[in-house]
Amino acid sequence: METELETTRNRAQPLPPEDRKAMIIDAVIPLLIEHGRGVTSRQIADAAGIAEGTIFRAFGDKETLVQAAVEKYLDPEPLREALRSIDPGLPLEHKVRAIVYLLRERFQNVMRIMTVVGHQRPPIPHERTEFAAIIARILAPEAEELNWPPTASPTSCA
Repeated sequence: METELETTRNRAQPLPPEDRKAMIIDAVIPLLIEHGRGVTSRQIADAAGIAEGTIFRAFGDKETLVQAAVEKYLDPEPLREALRSIDPGLPLEHKVRAIVYLLRERFQNVMRIMTVVGHQRPPIPHERTEFAAIIARILAPEAEELNWPPTASPTSCA
């Protein structure tokens, strides 16, 4: 027979509201990719290890949770950080390979989520220029050797 103390030990510690929301969002992202907007609140609760009511207390409704998860998934900052971590001192081939790998992975992830939940928002032009600036910094040591300036768009070099 379980004692009250043992029951208390097995119970999850309460989380601050923002941590709880983040935990639920992290649990729902793989479900969205698999099930799209048809994911049920029961599936979300099971994946997050919480009661369904916790979802609604944290987000109000499922659509608000889905929107928060999509926004986190589409957040460009992790890609910026990954690009910034590429050492400009690496050989050009290694840098280009790392850049292409990261951009390809990002494109696949964006297409994956948009396929199942629909288009969320158009790219913001200043975000594109920020990525170009990060890539230009990485390629700066070889800028003189490149046939195409790292900051140039395809139409500006035509």
